[in-house]
Amino acid sequence: MFGRSKVLEKKSSGGKGALGAKKATGDVSRKAVQAIGVDPALLQIGTKVWVPDSKELWRVGEVTALGENGVVDVFVPESLEEKHQQVFTTEMLGFDPSHLLDHADIAQMNNMHEAPLLNVLHRRYLKDAIYTFTTDILISVNPYKLIPLLYDVTGFMENFKSQMDCELKKPHLFTIAEKAYRDMRTARNGQTNPQSIIVSGESGAGKTEASKHIMKYLAVASKQAEGSTPKHDASLHEKIEECVLLSNHVLESFGNAKVCTCIGLLINIEL
Repeated sequence: MFGRSKVLEKKSSGGKGALGAKKATGDVSRKAVQAIGVDPALLQIGTKVWVPDSKELWRVGEVTALGENGVVDVFVPESLEEKHQQVFTTEMLGFDPSHLLDHADIAQMNNMHEAPLLNVLHRRYLKDAIYTFTTDILISVNPYKLIPLLYDVTGFMENFKSQMDCELKKPHLFTIAEKAYRDMRTARNGQTNPQSIIVSGESGAGKTEASKHIMKYLAVASKQAEGSTPKHDASLHEKIEECVLLSNHVLESFGNAKVCTCIGLLINIEL
């Protein structure tokens, strides 16, 4: 694999989780859902923790009492069910104030683990911010709807034009494509500098759409790079863009075949 540009996609969970928090009236003897947890010695009244939730997977709660046998009373204000719960310490996860910030790059989060990761992705998803960076990797949540101007190629290119590589921090597919395109054009002494963009995800996560928008951006970027190109050359660029995008339907038919759901597609683009 060449280059550093990667894309990872994540399918939306739709708010349906499999982990359930312990209710105050429930049986606290059931098996813990997590092999990890919070050290009871670190807990005190007022400590905030992440507790399992049947609706949102995880919610923030506050310890109200320390019980025996690893059971703690927790107040979960945003719970849609029982707000006063008894939870095993082995089911909890640690909390940090940075977990509640809206991170465009979750690598900036302290003590990052499953709970705050899913929480920040969900909060951003509700605001139609479906892209989030984790360093050079882009996490994408399929919105299953059209978001106006989300893929305005011309607008993004105008914003990117005056930015240096280190300033390209907006979480977006086009940011990944722009970085890859710039790195590709830094060839020295006739040596090419090939780049790879990996689009990965579950079935229905939006891999096909992501690939289509990345290819369209690269085709438009290549066309705009030749500002003095004659009209017939510009027409050729348009034909290339059209062919690249139309070929996606053929590739998609293989990827969606029942016997080929795990097939990997390699698309080679020479610009």
